[in-house]
Amino acid sequence: MDWLKRGFDSLVDLPRSGAPKKITQEQLEKLLEAAEKEPLTAKALLAKHIDAGGALVHVNTLTKSLKKAQFVWKRTRSSLKKNETNPLSE
Repeated sequence: MDWLKRGFDSLVDLPRSGAPKKITQEQLEKLLEAAEKEPLTAKALLAKHIDAGGALVHVNTLTKSLKKAQFVWKRTRSSLKKNETNPLSE
């Protein structure tokens, strides 16, 4: 019936309530601050969040929140080249 009353205007999405946010704005600000201070893995950042009294959330929820704040997540690679002493390089 909405289509008959409003036509194409009814196709535009209206604001919806949806599910409540799992991470509050205050908690997100603390996470952003912690992520800027030192590079941590997502699991380490989640542990820090929970220790600070934050809500228990999934790691993906945490990373999505930080990605919305323009943070970039890259895979951490380990390399033995840095620790290796090469006699030929001297």
